[in-house]
Amino acid sequence: MFNDNLSLRDYVKRSMPYNVIDVLDERLLIEIEKHDASDEPHIKRTKLECASLMLEVGLLCSEEIPERRMRTRDIINELNGIREMFMQIT
Repeated sequence: MFNDNLSLRDYVKRSMPYNVIDVLDERLLIEIEKHDASDEPHIKRTKLECASLMLEVGLLCSEEIPERRMRTRDIINELNGIREMFMQIT
């Protein structure tokens, strides 16, 4: 799927922050759209923002140089914050 030595990480990184939809699983997008039919428009944006933030955490966790990767404590804090944001809209 990836040419020119493009990795999955590179593909995701290039999609950030404006083309996140291109890297999300189609099933997740269908779920977002399905529930969005009766939701307010800001809810869809918040769901996509949560997905984008999780991808950013994934990128920070997968830095090629180990010293640049997020610390476990920081990962947990970030994911908890994303969960709280998501829970406020569900």
